[in-house]
Amino acid sequence: MQRFQFRLEALLKYRKLQTDQAQAELGQATVEWQNQLSALNTLFEKKEQLSEHLRDIQQTPILVDDLVSCHEYGQILRNKINQQKETVHIAEQYCDECRQRLSDSLKRQKLVEKIREKRWTQFNEELLRQEQKELDEIGLQLHVRGE
Repeated sequence: MQRFQFRLEALLKYRKLQTDQAQAELGQATVEWQNQLSALNTLFEKKEQLSEHLRDIQQTPILVDDLVSCHEYGQILRNKINQQKETVHIAEQYCDECRQRLSDSLKRQKLVEKIREKRWTQFNEELLRQEQKELDEIGLQLHVRGE
């Protein structure tokens, strides 16, 4: 009895490897995006703290230098927030690209798996035909012998 051999087995293994790599890359990209988003939220919290601090110090007399320092710090925070928003956007785009690569990789893998399944079905059908042919032949020989 012959063994099933899929000639594209190496391609299937390669497709699975590509899918695994794409999944790992997406995982890393997602973690990076979440880290960048967390950093952005931290900057927003600092900005809110600065606003609260400014409200608190308005109740008392303050020096102009203190007010200027708070204003400059607020400007620095706004710049950092804008830069971080851009970084988050880039990380999100990279996640989307990784997700698309994973989707494409899965499609290519599924295609080869379908081909393998089809060949497996054909192999089994051929085996059944051969077995039936052998059984028919044995039955014919028994009939001819008169048994």
